[in-house]
Amino acid sequence: TPTLMEVFLARSQNTSISIRTTMNDVSRIALVLSKHGSRMKLLNLTVEDQLASFIPPLLQFEAPLLECLAICSKTNSPPSFEDFTTLLFRKRELNLRALALVGLNPWLPGNCFPQLTHLKLSKFADHFLVEDNIPHLRQLLLNTPALQYLHIGKFGYGVSINAVGDTIPLPALRALTFTESMFLPTLLLFAMLDLPKDVVVRLDTLKCVSASRSVPQFPIPSRELLSSLDCLEIVNELEELHLIARGPMSGLWIQARCVEGRWD
Repeated sequence: TPTLMEVFLARSQNTSISIRTTMNDVSRIALVLSKHGSRMKLLNLTVEDQLASFIPPLLQFEAPLLECLAICSKTNSPPSFEDFTTLLFRKRELNLRALALVGLNPWLPGNCFPQLTHLKLSKFADHFLVEDNIPHLRQLLLNTPALQYLHIGKFGYGVSINAVGDTIPLPALRALTFTESMFLPTLLLFAMLDLPKDVVVRLDTLKCVSASRSVPQFPIPSRELLSSLDCLEIVNELEELHLIARGPMSGLWIQARCVEGRWD
């Protein structure tokens, strides 16, 4: 409750703190964050109703100790943002190690994250993967050179398939996971990633809608990953497809479901 939070913040004095709270009063949360942001190591913020568009301007305080930032918007409609790539915390380069954004797309932070190892992006808006927004996602991944774990969920709904863009090198990646996403947009993004040979890739619970036109072929740039695989199993039962490839140091799992009863 607001009263208990004030007591905890007062008694903790100058100690580093972690804050997990729900934002339903923008002015109160803004006051707490601006006053105590300089000693905050973790911020986990759940956003109620239509307040998601307040997030970028809200996070404009000094946070030199912040290592983990998680923001989840519960709204079912995409938030309206004036700027899709606002810088957070008044700095171009941030020392975050973990970042999770759920339901905030198409907004993505424009900062550099040289120490970020964990990134989760989920619940993309239907209009996210349009031509103007692909560079924002690409730039965010290019700004995370130390990234080890990437989880993307609920991706690609209402998306038209475009040509594959320039590759995105992720040399430190150890695990890549897509969940509850659309099959072809997921393959499109996967085909843009240049991955190391010892990464584990899981494309799980993908949904495929039969297309009236031919399915585009995406060349996979991850030659090191593909060359490390020495075993392939494919199972196609009813409406489900399972593809498993593995090697001494790597693995690839694709599980997809055809929701209209026909595979192209």
